[in-house]
Amino acid sequence: MSLGTLLKSRRKSLNLSQDDVAKQLFLRGCTIDQSYISQVERGKIDFPSREILLGLADVLDLPVMEMLRSAGYVRDGELQALDDAELAKAVTGMSPGGRAAILAAARAIRETEEKYRVRGEK
Repeated sequence: MSLGTLLKSRRKSLNLSQDDVAKQLFLRGCTIDQSYISQVERGKIDFPSREILLGLADVLDLPVMEMLRSAGYVRDGELQALDDAELAKAVTGMSPGGRAAILAAARAIRETEEKYRVRGEK
C-alpha cells in the first residue's frame, strides 16, 4: 500500500480531517499545513522527512516501520533484519533472568504459531 493511501485510510478511520492532522503535527514540532498532508495523500510528495513520518505515525497511531516501508525508505526484506536488531537491542543489558523469560516467551509464541501455522510478516 502506498504511503498516501495508508495515511488517508487511517486518517479517515480516525475521523480526522487533514487540518486536524496538521494541527496535531504542529503541536509535535512539525510545521506543515493541510495542503502538505493533501499532497502526501495524493502521492505528490513521496518521501516526507523522517521527522514528519514519525509525527504522522504518532498522530495516526501507525507503526513506524509500516510508515517507513510505505514511504519506500525500507524494503520488505530489510524489515526482518531491522526487527531482529531491535529485539537484540531490547534485551541488551537485561538480567540473565529477564533474558531467560523473554526467550521462554518467544519459544512459546513460536510453538503456537507453528502449531496453528500462523506466520508473521517477512
